[in-house]
Amino acid sequence: MSRKPAILRQRAEQDIDEALAHLSAHPGSASPRWGHELGLPGLHAWPLTRFPYLIFFVERPGHLDVWRVLHQRRDLPHGLLDDEPTLPDTD
Repeated sequence: MSRKPAILRQRAEQDIDEALAHLSAHPGSASPRWGHELGLPGLHAWPLTRFPYLIFFVERPGHLDVWRVLHQRRDLPHGLLDDEPTLPDTD
């Protein structure tokens, strides 16, 4: 039996790269839903196109701070609140 090349990882990496390129140009297009629900102002989420994952990030001056890339069926609140990075003051 011959083995097929493992290309899923490459496709996933490409999907993440494409999502980050889009978000770098249009960070406001991501959803603030999880930030609102969890009381984490500034937290946004963006789904990958070909894989069931969400990119969670905060927009910072000059860059995006990616917190997590989590599977959509995971306990997202627990995955986000466990050792959460510090958000900047919004006052």
